[in-house]
Amino acid sequence: MAFACVGVTQIDQFTYQARAFLDQVLGIDEGLPPVPTFAHGYRAMRIQDAIVRSATAGGSAIEID
Repeated sequence: MAFACVGVTQIDQFTYQARAFLDQVLGIDEGLPPVPTFAHGYRAMRIQDAIVRSATAGGSAIEID
């Protein structure tokens, strides 16, 4: 990647990011952290919804399935 006294341009950084994304899509393990699943995103949305419902109900506890 970058060597001493050699800068990395914005295009270079985009290229590295695009390559890392494609490697993740293709399932190539380059030592990157695992990508969150749909289930992780769905749970985060349920938590956000519970926060809004709690605030609307005056701060009462909301149970999340």
